[in-house]
Order: sequence, then structure tokens, then C-alpha cells
Amino acid sequence: MTSDDADLLILYLDDLVSPAQKVSIETRLATEPALQAELDYLRQIRRMIQNRPRESSPLIWNEIESRIQAESQAIWTHLEWAGRRLVPFLAAAAVIILAILSNFSGAPQAEATLTAYFQNQEGLILSEFTGLDSAFLKPGTTETR
Repeated sequence: MTSDDADLLILYLDDLVSPAQKVSIETRLATEPALQAELDYLRQIRRMIQNRPRESSPLIWNEIESRIQAESQAIWTHLEWAGRRLVPFLAAAAVIILAILSNFSGAPQAEATLTAYFQNQEGLILSEFTGLDSAFLKPGTTETR
């Protein structure tokens, strides 16, 4: 007996074979005990499926439901842990990326040195003394009045 024979017997049980195939199968069943045993086995399986209880056991459902709840709680616990750890990290990474990208805006940046800072402050102080000659106050000039 081959797997094609088993498939053919299933079709025979479901009455999905042509009349010619039906006669051929019934002839083989009469002469081949292995084929007849397979047909009996398939009929037994069909009866067992038809006679199974229609309602599931409440104990089985309760166990399944508790397993589902336990697994869903475990998933949320892992997601909560990841959220508490990842959100601050991602926020810090975003700040760093924005800081880096703001330096590449294309506008030329003034050189931030101590000398440039003091020169800027000197200009601010000198602008307060409008009545005085600014050359008198600038360092590095040798002219005095």
C-alpha cells in the first residue's frame, strides 16, 4: 500500500471518487487485506472525531487562560524594564545628535578663543567711553596724549 492509496481511501470515505474509481477501490478492498485494514483504521478515526465531546473541559480552559495571562504579564514586565532604561538613553542620544547637527548648519562659526572673548569685551568697554579717544585706551598702541 502506498501513500497514494491512503489518499484515495480518504477520498473514497468522503465519497469524492468517480464511479469507476469506486468500483476499482472496492475490488482492491476485497482482495487486499492491508488496504481493507487501512480503510477500517480511517473509519475508526472518523468515528472518534465525530464522537468527541463538543464542550471543552473548564479545567483545561482555566489552565490555558492562566498561561496566557502569565505570558502577557512577562512581556509587559520586559517592555516596562526596557522603557525605563531606554527612554533616558534615547533622549540623551537625541540631545547629542542635535548638538552635533547644529554645529553643521553651514554658517561660519566664530572661533571661540579666550583672546576673541577679551577683544569683544574690550570693544564693549570702549563703547561706554564715548568722550575718550579709543586709541588712548587700546593696548598695544604707543600713542598717549
